[in-house]
Amino acid sequence: MKKALGFLLLIGFLASCTGKFQRKISISAMEKQLAVSTNPKDSLLEPLLIAYTSYIRKYPDDDLTPVYLYKVGSIYVRMQNWKEATKHFEFIIDRYKDSQVYSEAIILAAAAYETVRGNNEERAAALYKLYLEKFPKGKAKERAEFYFKPEDVKMRARIAEYQDELFKDNSNKGLNRQTAHMLERQYFNYIKRFPKSEFTPNYCFEGGKLASTLGETPDAVEFWLTIIDNYPDYRLYPETMLLLAVEYENKMPIYIQNPPKKEKRTAKLQLKVERFDLMKTDWLKEAEKMYNAFLAKYPNHVLSEQARASLKYLGKSPNEVVSGYKNELDKLRGLENKNVQ
Repeated sequence: MKKALGFLLLIGFLASCTGKFQRKISISAMEKQLAVSTNPKDSLLEPLLIAYTSYIRKYPDDDLTPVYLYKVGSIYVRMQNWKEATKHFEFIIDRYKDSQVYSEAIILAAAAYETVRGNNEERAAALYKLYLEKFPKGKAKERAEFYFKPEDVKMRARIAEYQDELFKDNSNKGLNRQTAHMLERQYFNYIKRFPKSEFTPNYCFEGGKLASTLGETPDAVEFWLTIIDNYPDYRLYPETMLLLAVEYENKMPIYIQNPPKKEKRTAKLQLKVERFDLMKTDWLKEAEKMYNAFLAKYPNHVLSEQARASLKYLGKSPNEVVSGYKNELDKLRGLENKNVQ
């Protein structure tokens, strides 16, 4: 009887092991398929998430369970589903402190909370602090320490990261528009929070150029007017005046003729651009005012001749400009002929 009972227990044990083993093989196969996919879709991710979840529920004490929890959380990070991601990382932090993925779970959970912001800063700070206490020489030490740096330092670091990413892997297609919009928002946020920073006028200048490139003329004007109104000593103040004049002359009429179907202003500083009625303003006249203001303030600037030429041909079509140029050449030739005679 005892032998029979032992035999039955052995069969049950082997069956359970076989079931677990088969699940591992199945999960491993799906992981390999996902790894070679250049553009993983829901058709690959969803079955894998189901397989992970099923394994976790059935074998909560297995060594692989925290690893699968970590992988589930990582997939949700990739999906930008921060709520589900943190839920799985927190489960590891709470129940699997001795697992190999414990330290990574702390960092990824903290990073997810930091990304979402809102009411999550306290939890992000607590997790970064926990990481530094538990893993003072860990691989993510610098990342954890960085969280406690002053906010303006962190925001400048984010801006630098987006600047580096702007043309990355996109050299033949121009700038990455999604990254460009993120960078533009970072510029706006920094300018709004730190108006007295030495970096702010330069972010205004670069933000205006970026917005103009994206065809977001009101945002470009907003950035540059912030320099005109608030930073008269900025080293590129003259260039800013000319950029505004060109934007008024060339870009704003195009923007008004083809406004976006849904106005998507990136952000608002002090509503400087709203001093204008975009649809009713005479933008050529505004450009003329800005060119004249530039020449009055910087008559001997290296760009003053360019400003005078722009003012001379303001509002004229390309054919009129070419015709005027030919007339001037003819006059010069006439003078040369008289001198020769």
